[in-house]
Amino acid sequence: MNEIMPVHLDHKVTPKISGPSPALIVLLEGELAQKATTLARRLRYTLTEWDAWLKSMREEKQATPRSIRNPPSPDDVLQEVIASGETMLGEPLFQKLCVELTPFIGPATVAQVKYEIGKLLAAFPTKDDLIAFTALMLEEIISRQPSWLVLAMACREVRRNSKFRPSIAEVLEALDEVEWVANQRAMIVRLPKYVTALQKHLVEAKRLRPPEPTPLQQALVGCGCLVCQDQDGYFVTDLKRDFAGPFATETEAWSWLEGHAELL
Repeated sequence: MNEIMPVHLDHKVTPKISGPSPALIVLLEGELAQKATTLARRLRYTLTEWDAWLKSMREEKQATPRSIRNPPSPDDVLQEVIASGETMLGEPLFQKLCVELTPFIGPATVAQVKYEIGKLLAAFPTKDDLIAFTALMLEEIISRQPSWLVLAMACREVRRNSKFRPSIAEVLEALDEVEWVANQRAMIVRLPKYVTALQKHLVEAKRLRPPEPTPLQQALVGCGCLVCQDQDGYFVTDLKRDFAGPFATETEAWSWLEGHAELL
């Protein structure tokens, strides 16, 4: 790394794509980005809950699906979360933000780190020999494995707020200060995946649930019994013991329950 001249941008280490622009960073500080970040967190949390619930439902359906667990939230709440995500995806400014942000959320390459540090030190002209200083700074930053977004935001803060050439410690502190916000903003680009996954979960949840009981069935359930299915067929059960079954069809099981409800 000693061949790097810290006070000018070497075309040999300049990435094919220039780093996050000041306009993009300003956009990330705006209201839309904050709203999208909050929504992405909500979608991720909802997805985590429904992932766990659907997994348990699949396992119970393969084994003995007699216990019907309530989902983490009603379907209408899940539909509202999905609708919020779909509305955000339809925003032209969000689409622009997502496209521009995507290249910068992964770990920065060595060339990208060199590029950003070159820009940073070029903002503080000097005749001093900074080759060793630059090599040490690069070594420290590369060991942190920041994303290009984190690094660009940190260097921008240093350029805007330091009147003198920053020390390595100051640059590392700037990385720490912007890392949380930058990583939260990076969630924005995963928002479309969250929406798609939740849409699939909603469909699967409806498939795994038993059909809504008719008014007659609701009344019969008042006796404490219901109809459940396992690999052997349909059973009349109160979830503690089976009263009848297996029946070949759900209709046969409900008919038996209707005829014996008073006895149960």
